[in-house]
Amino acid sequence: ETAEANSQSQFVATGVEKGKPKNVLLSTIRELVKNKFSQWVEVRCLLDVGSQSCLCTRACAERLQLRIEKVNTVFSCVNDASMIVKNCVKTSVANRDKNFEREFLMLVVNKITDFIPNKVINVDVDVSEFVSLADHSFNVPDKIDMLLGAEIFYELLRPGQIYAQNSQLLLQNTVFGYVVSGSVDQVAEDRVHCGLILDDDLNKTLKQFWEIESVDVECTGNTEASLCEDHFVRTHKRNKDGRYVVSMALSRDPPCLGNSKDRAVRQLNSLWKRLSRDSEYLSLYTDFLREYEDLGHLERVVESSEPPTQYYIPHHGVLRPDKLTTKLRVVFNASSPTTTGISLNGILMKGDVIEDVFQTISRFRRHKFAFTTDIQKMTLQQLAEDEKSRFPLASEVLLHDTYMDDIVSGAPDLETARRLQSQLRDALKSCGMTLHKRSSNSPELLNSISWKPFQDRFVFKVSISIKPSYTKREVLSVIARLYDPLGFLGPVLTTAKVLLQRLWQQRLDWDDVLPNPIAEEWKEFVTTMKCIEKAKIIRFILTDTWLRIVLQGFEDASEAAYGAVVYLQCFYQNNRAKVTILASKSRVAPIRVISIPRLELCACVLLTQLVQKIRSSLRLEISDIVLHTDSTIALAWLKTPANHLKTFIANRVSKVQRLTENCCWTHVPSHLNPAYLVSRGISPRDLPELKLWWSGPSFLERGELSSGPGPPLMNESEYSCELKNGVVPEMPISSVCVSTNSDLSFLSDLLCMSNSYVKILRIFSYVLRFVNMKKSNVIVSGPLCASELDHAENRLIRMVQGEVFSAEIRDLQCQKGVLPNSKLKNLNPFLDSCGILRVGGRLGNSDLPYVSKYLAILPNKHKLTNQIIAYFHLKNLHIGASSLLHCVRERFWPLNGRSLCRKIVHECIVCFKAKPVVTSQLMGNLPRDRVVPDYPFNCSGVDFCGPFMIRYRNQRKGVLYKMYICIFVCFASKAVHIEIVSDLTSEAFIATLKRFFGRRAEGIEWKFIPPRAPSFGGLWEAAVKSAKYHLKRIVGKSNLTYEEFLTVCIQIEGILNSRPLCPLSSSADDLNALTPAHFLIGRSMNSIIEPNLTDLSEGVRKRWQRVTRLVQLIWNKWHRGYLSELQQRNKWQFQKKNVKVGDLVVLIEDNMPTFKWPLGRVTKLYSGNDTLIRVVKVKTQNGEYKRAISRVCLLPMPV
Repeated sequence: ETAEANSQSQFVATGVEKGKPKNVLLSTIRELVKNKFSQWVEVRCLLDVGSQSCLCTRACAERLQLRIEKVNTVFSCVNDASMIVKNCVKTSVANRDKNFEREFLMLVVNKITDFIPNKVINVDVDVSEFVSLADHSFNVPDKIDMLLGAEIFYELLRPGQIYAQNSQLLLQNTVFGYVVSGSVDQVAEDRVHCGLILDDDLNKTLKQFWEIESVDVECTGNTEASLCEDHFVRTHKRNKDGRYVVSMALSRDPPCLGNSKDRAVRQLNSLWKRLSRDSEYLSLYTDFLREYEDLGHLERVVESSEPPTQYYIPHHGVLRPDKLTTKLRVVFNASSPTTTGISLNGILMKGDVIEDVFQTISRFRRHKFAFTTDIQKMTLQQLAEDEKSRFPLASEVLLHDTYMDDIVSGAPDLETARRLQSQLRDALKSCGMTLHKRSSNSPELLNSISWKPFQDRFVFKVSISIKPSYTKREVLSVIARLYDPLGFLGPVLTTAKVLLQRLWQQRLDWDDVLPNPIAEEWKEFVTTMKCIEKAKIIRFILTDTWLRIVLQGFEDASEAAYGAVVYLQCFYQNNRAKVTILASKSRVAPIRVISIPRLELCACVLLTQLVQKIRSSLRLEISDIVLHTDSTIALAWLKTPANHLKTFIANRVSKVQRLTENCCWTHVPSHLNPAYLVSRGISPRDLPELKLWWSGPSFLERGELSSGPGPPLMNESEYSCELKNGVVPEMPISSVCVSTNSDLSFLSDLLCMSNSYVKILRIFSYVLRFVNMKKSNVIVSGPLCASELDHAENRLIRMVQGEVFSAEIRDLQCQKGVLPNSKLKNLNPFLDSCGILRVGGRLGNSDLPYVSKYLAILPNKHKLTNQIIAYFHLKNLHIGASSLLHCVRERFWPLNGRSLCRKIVHECIVCFKAKPVVTSQLMGNLPRDRVVPDYPFNCSGVDFCGPFMIRYRNQRKGVLYKMYICIFVCFASKAVHIEIVSDLTSEAFIATLKRFFGRRAEGIEWKFIPPRAPSFGGLWEAAVKSAKYHLKRIVGKSNLTYEEFLTVCIQIEGILNSRPLCPLSSSADDLNALTPAHFLIGRSMNSIIEPNLTDLSEGVRKRWQRVTRLVQLIWNKWHRGYLSELQQRNKWQFQKKNVKVGDLVVLIEDNMPTFKWPLGRVTKLYSGNDTLIRVVKVKTQNGEYKRAISRVCLLPMPV
């Protein structure tokens, strides 16, 4: 036997002690390294006997253009510092004379060390001319490109050491020359070189953990394995005892092996020291060697008879006290390297692993009478083929029911089982092999030996020690030891793997103790793992007289993991069924967040792979395969053509459809789905008695194939979001078998090249021209002719029709009419001579052209149809929908053509700009200042209107001057304050503000509405409108003087402040309407003047209370009457879809034709308190503008 390289962690430390007045020289060499082009390049290398790995800097690897491969290794050095090395390179190293060459693997790091030495060291090494230094500039600072560790260090040494005179330097001979190392007296320095390297290779353990759940549906052998197998078939022979003899399959010539004797002798001496300390170990080892010698596997070698090329194989023993027969297992290590770095295993061809434990155990469960046995001292054998005619039953078992040297098989009846055992015994005896360690579920097969192997049940043995604390490394070790090839413990393993993933996310080191919350969960898990031993799994999955077999598969996914489980439903008399679990697989969900429907689809892929694996393993006649999922989204995706879906979904849907062509997918409720357990995990304590896991849902035992009712309604948005752009979702309405679709990727790729029908037609025409030239070998050049374009158009339409109307075309080709439920039943379709589906119609007797009488049918939801209609729309200068439909129907009959034409016209940018639609949104709520009582003009709106022409006093003719009105409006009371402004300058407006402050209040905080958005200032816009109303009627065309104009404006202010804020009451007791003037002077501007009541005898307090009561009455009426009138929305009454960042819009310009309105893209949104967007920032070619949505038009985009 040969041993693989140990993958456990090893800690190796090395260092150089710092001496204050000294400097230490490290051993450096100049070596030749082979680059990508097999050219030798010189690099500087550091020798380090304390390093477990060989290193190469990334700069050196890139300079040599070496192929960088991926690896995952923990690299540690002093003071617990560590890093993860993810790359490695493989290259060859040689000395200057090329008499030493070695190929090995190097880890790639960014930097090995600083310059060595750290400064120029003045040292005089007096050596003879016959001594060649490995590094002539050993005392000059230079970079280190590579580091050679203990893996190769001792192979580089050669006899010969020289001590330098008058110094502590030592010159050691190597294959590269003499290396210089040692200490040199120097001025004290604060730097010292030291190193600690840990090569913690956990690749093998991690691979076992992550890949143990992989399902290999298709196995393909490699070239070397095929050559190895052919070699054994050609060279095997049988000696006089019937034993098989084969020659080793070598990939290289043996002379490449160097000296291996010295290493083997050293390991033998180490082994002998151990044997001399343990007498029992020595006795077992001696017995083994004697047995090998008696069997002819060993013979003594005379020293003088050594061949020119030989290889000594070191060996060591592994004690296994728990084994019944073989207490000692001797391991022969043929991977031990020779002096050239090459081992025997390195030149042997590698074959594939032929046996599959999954298939072996699955087939083992078919037999009613089962047995297991071991082939003692088994060697490579051709026995199954050679003895096929004499022992047919044994030959079949040896080919299919063996794993390594174990036979796991059985038979449907006792007589066949006896005959099979007899044939196996005789067949193996003919080549010198014997059977031992037999066991069976029938005592009659054991020659009266009384033994019942677990009542014909599978059981598990758990031997895990309970510890007070665990590390991440120990957690991984415990999980990897749970060997469960068929996944019977799937729910328990999911719990463990999810917990390990949580440890991974916390970035713990391998030897860090688990943090407290996770440590408690893990202790609970380990403590209850003994409960797994209570689980007893039925081995025999069939019945004595079974009628038919059905495979039932279930899948499920959660945020933590996803998995699948498969059951065998064996039907026997009275349509009863025996249900047995066959296998399960689970995967931990990726750390990157993926939606649950996508994980459900991944679980579907895992289930289909598992079903295919089971089908090939059982080799039984399976009548039906039913697959269940509780995800309506995944079920809908599986019934959708893969080319309609986005890449992630399409790849998996295509794979499932290909592997489950003859399977039926159905929906199962979550509470009846056993895969629910394997996707979420359970405690080991709950597993043994979990009937849903061991026997599946109850409807299977009742002989039913599915749970009954169809799937519930699904979320259409989640289904549609994975469809490609332009694909209209067609919701599946029934559960049917998934079947594969034809490959239409060429058509879809062609239509995605352009939105122009003419361009697509020309591209396809050139493709057809190229195909025809290849077929006829006739070169055609120049522009396309009309016949080529017509031919390409016919081919294109025929491809589209074949994609959408495949059922109708198939019926017509079979001389049948279309089905009554077909969309084409009213068109009387037929296939013309070119295979194009055309309208039969009723115009056969007309004198119209053929293509107009019998129009080609186009599907209504296809990209090509939209492109053809858009082509006619542009060709006819953007005609309307009705005229467009008339033009299209001169050659084509698009289904639902009228709505398609309306859609194309609606989405046309040119047509939209000719008649744009303004964007709107639900009218927003009133600001707080409008609906909360406050002092007059505490919050005001301001606006200008004008100009108005005035003249100077007594001027009858002459120049007129402009005058403007500034109107202030109170938010709470709608009171109006009017000021006259001479011009629109800042100085004039500031003077106006000062006059306003002098009469109303001081202090100001500005809030601006969006530019060109008068709808945001409706309050003052209404005041301006009312003021202009009175000015037009009073002034007319008269030109007033300044005093006259001011007088009119003040009068208008009084009138506006006397308007009722709410409708008048019909009650005779309530004659005074609430006006803005009530909030300014306590009464209306035009109310009757009350008499002087100051002489009346009334207390001051009572008088003040009366005034306060009047003020409160005013505000109460404001609350009851005025606010209620503000409740309604007179326009913009419906909430619309919000504008999004990136939307294309047209900006409305007042003094510009619509065709010249600038295009822009929304870059920023401004939402109100109700999260509705009413203001946006738009970027155009001239800059960015802030606009209300009432000033933009959202361009229609294709759905």
